[in-house]
Amino acid sequence: LKRHITNSYPPKDYIRQVYEHLAFFYQIGVNSGQGASFIFDIDKFCFTYSHNAIQVNSALQALDRAGYINYDISPDERTRVRFNLSRNELDQLHRAAPHEELVVEALLRNYGGLFVDYVSVDESFLASQAGLTVDQVYQVMKALSHQRVISYIPHRSLPCITYRQPRLDKENIHFPPIAYDELLAQSRIRAEKLLYYCHSTDECRSRLLLSYFGEKNSHNCKKCDVCIDKYNPERRQNAVNDAKKAINNYLSDGKRHHVSELKNLPFSEDYLDEALRFLIEEEVIRTDSQYIFGKKSQQHSS
Repeated sequence: LKRHITNSYPPKDYIRQVYEHLAFFYQIGVNSGQGASFIFDIDKFCFTYSHNAIQVNSALQALDRAGYINYDISPDERTRVRFNLSRNELDQLHRAAPHEELVVEALLRNYGGLFVDYVSVDESFLASQAGLTVDQVYQVMKALSHQRVISYIPHRSLPCITYRQPRLDKENIHFPPIAYDELLAQSRIRAEKLLYYCHSTDECRSRLLLSYFGEKNSHNCKKCDVCIDKYNPERRQNAVNDAKKAINNYLSDGKRHHVSELKNLPFSEDYLDEALRFLIEEEVIRTDSQYIFGKKSQQHSS
């Protein structure tokens, strides 16, 4: 959970470095590039500049929130086409390139509104209607776009980056609190609450959970492990006894063990702490700084 927060909110200097590398990647000079859009291949970018893809994605989102770029991670599923010529101009145009007539006729026959605005089209469907392959339709569309007969926006499977303002030196990149600091603080608070929920042995878990989502409940559920400990002391004692036996078995190999290893045992931290205190007080086991010893270990050390 803590690593997730670190990856989601990389240091500001790292974000500035990503911003600068992005300008290098697209060869955008200082004070230029406003309005320019680029398809973003994150794998190629990370390979080129030795970045981590998760942190790059988070850095670009931070730059988006701060207003420097628009980072569109939702790919366009459909191709969009619009005619730049009127119907009369299109009819008078001589199309010498092969297959152009077939594609134009398929467009006009199957889609309306092409002379008014962008229309989503299916290249596979166009190919079947024109008797061509999808790649042939794609090549024709590119050629018509180059001739400015159509405006052609092919579908994409990669994110898109658009510069909202001219490129700046990385030292001039600043983040409003709402774009970074406040979000980071909120994420840390949520993480702390979640960790408290996991480790707490004092409050009813149902009440903690409702409190996390802003609801209030004055009654204990009497069903969670915390309530069971409070309302069923016999069951708690049985659990502590089981933890004692597990600790003894774990130390029966005669080796020194760091106390943190006990976390691998299938008991709550509360049960383990109580069992460990009892075993130490009764001198069933001994401690040496952060290490604990079973009976066999004691015999070897003597």
